[in-house]
Amino acid sequence: MHWAERFASEGIAALVYDKRGVGRSGGEYEDKQSVSEKNISLLADDAAAALNVLREHHRTKDVPLGLAGISQAGWIVPVAAEKSDVVDFMVLWSGPVCKVSEEDIFSKYTADHDGDGEKPPSYDEALKARKTKYIWPDFLGKDSDPIESLAKLDIPGLWIFGENDGSVPVDLSVRRLKTLIDRGHDYDYVLFSGLGHNNMSETFATVTDWIRQLPGDVH
Repeated sequence: MHWAERFASEGIAALVYDKRGVGRSGGEYEDKQSVSEKNISLLADDAAAALNVLREHHRTKDVPLGLAGISQAGWIVPVAAEKSDVVDFMVLWSGPVCKVSEEDIFSKYTADHDGDGEKPPSYDEALKARKTKYIWPDFLGKDSDPIESLAKLDIPGLWIFGENDGSVPVDLSVRRLKTLIDRGHDYDYVLFSGLGHNNMSETFATVTDWIRQLPGDVH
């Protein structure tokens, strides 16, 4: 509710919900295979369904609608946006723009450590440090890559990164985003110095300012 209230204080309506099996949401929370192809697809379906609620509500049915999230949402939101025809924009805090396996290689090397004021190693350094070949487990399904969906979308998108993020390979994600931008996609990113993975509080104004400059009024 904190983030819904923050959005509302800026004149932007927000529908927030707990993941399946968390808080007051029904269903079963997937913790052991949370990045499996099946679970990412399921959570993307949930996100698209939530947005449909806003599209059908009489007070929000005629305003631009977007999907926003942090971290794992980097894999979920692009899939949801591809599946849905009502997504007008997307915002991702610390959202990986790389395969799940690539994020896993990086975060295992850094132990998800945000650096305490120091920049984390590059993705290439993490990859070269491996002593054994990384093998994606077949039981997780496809090694999800958000670029597959992002390459098909024609909606605006904003990514917020902290350069001290030790959970997501920011350098790799920025490289991939730049490639998509060069191909004509309306994507943008902001890289904040001194911030880590959980940077929503410090960067919230950047997001709301970006949303407000989108075509049409967002209420």
